[in-house]
Amino acid sequence: MNLTRHPPPYEPDGSPTTAANANEVPPARSPSQNTLRPSPSPSKTKEVYDILPSFQMYQAILKRNEHQFTENLVEKPPQYETEGTDAATSAYTPPHEATNPLDEYAAFDHQETQEDIELHNDNVAVLHEAYGSSIVDNIDRVPKESSSPFDIQIFVTKDIPEPYTDNELETRLKHYTSGDLVNGYLVVTNTTAIPQTFGLFTVSLEGSIKITEPAPAGEPAKYHKILMKKFLRMYDLHASYGYIQVPNSAGIEYPPHTRDTHDGTIIALPETRVLQPHTKYKKFFTFRFPSRLLDNVCPTQLEPHIAAPPSFGVDHTGFNNKAGGIKVNKVLGYGHLDVRGTPLLTKDFGWDNVSISYTIEAKFIDRKHAASVPFSQHDIDDPEQYVISKQAQYFLRFVPTAPEPSPALPTSEAIAAQFAAIEHDINRQLAHISGEVKDKHLFEGADASATSKLPSKPRPVVVSAPVTVLSKRGLLKSVAKVGTCQAAVTQVPAMLSYSSPTLLMRYNHDTVAPSALALELTFTGVEGRKPPAVASVEVNMVVWSYCSDFPVPFAISGDFFADSDQGLAHLQKRAQAYQGFIDANPGLKVSRATRGFLKSARTLRAKRDVIGGYFQPWTPSAPDKWASDGGHARFRATVPLVVINKANVNVIPSFQTCLVGRSYCLQVVVRLKGDGDAMVCEVPVTVGYSPQPA
Repeated sequence: MNLTRHPPPYEPDGSPTTAANANEVPPARSPSQNTLRPSPSPSKTKEVYDILPSFQMYQAILKRNEHQFTENLVEKPPQYETEGTDAATSAYTPPHEATNPLDEYAAFDHQETQEDIELHNDNVAVLHEAYGSSIVDNIDRVPKESSSPFDIQIFVTKDIPEPYTDNELETRLKHYTSGDLVNGYLVVTNTTAIPQTFGLFTVSLEGSIKITEPAPAGEPAKYHKILMKKFLRMYDLHASYGYIQVPNSAGIEYPPHTRDTHDGTIIALPETRVLQPHTKYKKFFTFRFPSRLLDNVCPTQLEPHIAAPPSFGVDHTGFNNKAGGIKVNKVLGYGHLDVRGTPLLTKDFGWDNVSISYTIEAKFIDRKHAASVPFSQHDIDDPEQYVISKQAQYFLRFVPTAPEPSPALPTSEAIAAQFAAIEHDINRQLAHISGEVKDKHLFEGADASATSKLPSKPRPVVVSAPVTVLSKRGLLKSVAKVGTCQAAVTQVPAMLSYSSPTLLMRYNHDTVAPSALALELTFTGVEGRKPPAVASVEVNMVVWSYCSDFPVPFAISGDFFADSDQGLAHLQKRAQAYQGFIDANPGLKVSRATRGFLKSARTLRAKRDVIGGYFQPWTPSAPDKWASDGGHARFRATVPLVVINKANVNVIPSFQTCLVGRSYCLQVVVRLKGDGDAMVCEVPVTVGYSPQPA
């Protein structure tokens, strides 16, 4: 990356800082003292590009090292080099060796005092991702202070905020979708009576997956273990502290370090990194939600895993663990804390301890040790040397527009390929140990027959099991068999509409698109008996939620869990068999890919929920039209899928990530008049979101 522009020299207040005034801040200027006025920007400057931070951006722009906590402010910062040089890219430390696609989680125990327990949880495990060695790269491993002289308040606004005026705040019911802008401002306050210095200040939009494990009774910590995967982190360089004034991407203009006469804040942070006593400072931020994530968010770079997932569950660790107490109000269909920026909990049928969250994060990062302690060259790699002295978060609801992409391979074929790779890996190791080449399966049970029981490609037609049709006849009303009947779902919508509790739908101006399915009944009568009339057709939503403690290296097609969990059971059984063989032969040095796949397969778990009363039941309005067809009678109908959502549930879009996913089936229940069992079909379906045009 070549940077050819030369930013102006760093000269606070127009002159270099001297040792005498290094800890002082010039008095705030009012707008009248400066010829620059806030004004609408040309339209081209209001374009906000949803560019995610690349590795080069992390290293060349956001890279922080120990010297930047202690640099001499008398000296000017280095200038960008002229075109033709590569100083911008040569200034950062070379990256670590690329991580293996299926590297293990690394756990880090944070040593904390009793006072910290309510503010931060130890035993945080994060997916090991070595993009660099700066504190920004390792921010999720940095411990948090239990007290701070600073206060941070985050405000999200309905529109692009303007200085020197009141700005309407956004409601907690708002949800954002792919490409939406998030605008707002934050206010930083030194709450003490003395000047306070700070090291770094960052403002980011972050997406996190968390899986929590409650601590046993009697332990002081709230959680025994927290698994976290950070899949999105976008920095606003205008809102964060920097050496130069980075323009606001939404076109907000103002004279830096002037006082906002509306609320008394000083706009921008002091260039000296010293906050004056009982003084408030304001920074504006703008983010755009992406539709796709960086490809390094998925170790195996699977296409479905790179789409941004929807908000899911609630992060119990949010707001100093207070978010764990949120309960769903049955009338409203959601629950929340009575604070600004609260997470919103809906009945989305996830696990209580699994969440996908999007947050605006603001953090002060400082050195944990005394300034007099000398540092070694590699201290920047040790997060224990630093501390988050203060942080604030604001939870946002996100519903992506893109539906679940189809896997490149059916799930059964992808799993078979994984097991074939494991066979090759183990056989290669055995040949190395014994000198004998083995090209057959290792033991009974680890063969292709197990894979053959996995679901394959989605079937275009799903047929129920045949049921016996009974009828009462004669004066004594005896029950007699009149025939057998089967139901088949021959067509389903390409995509069902996302739906949420009524108030959320109403506020976000969402509607459910009409849809229908095609149904066919086949009746075989006894002794020429005619089929009874169709009594009702009930359609329920079947919800499959799944997660794993390790990245799943294959895409899961919509029918993987359909009808039963046999596919998952066979996958786990075979993975356990391979793992047992490896454990019994400690001399085997299998690859990380093999270990990672076996761990993900063995910890992959799923749960099934059925949502009744989601669609309006359907009954034919006209007399049944059974048509004769070679000794059978057939009934064909188009069944409308009218969403009534009696239980105010949240049917989030289908999605897959490396650790968590969601798929759906339609359960069609057909009942004929008279006695007899209902016919049941379950067919996979995709749920997606199509926002209404503004």
